[in-house]
Amino acid sequence: VSPTFLSFSSKGESKSFTITSTRVKVVNGTNTGISENVGYTSSVSGADAGGFSVSGTSVIASENPTTDFRDATVTLTQTNSGKTVKITLEQERKINIDTEI
Repeated sequence: VSPTFLSFSSKGESKSFTITSTRVKVVNGTNTGISENVGYTSSVSGADAGGFSVSGTSVIASENPTTDFRDATVTLTQTNSGKTVKITLEQERKINIDTEI
């Protein structure tokens, strides 16, 4: 998977990642040397997971209305093998500016 870290603005945005999920085809216990594509599932975890979602090969960060950074992790799990890769997510905090009139 590439990249393994994505950073988002506080206003929210979508960013893409690339994943290659393959396995070597085995027939009657013999490795054929033929590579085939394998599906995968995605999930978002962590204290701030609710601010992020995954659609296909894109991670979407909603607007961060707080003055705290948001962090979460996307886990991509290969079908059948259960092998996983992770993408670390970070989103900037909203900056409040106090002004006097």
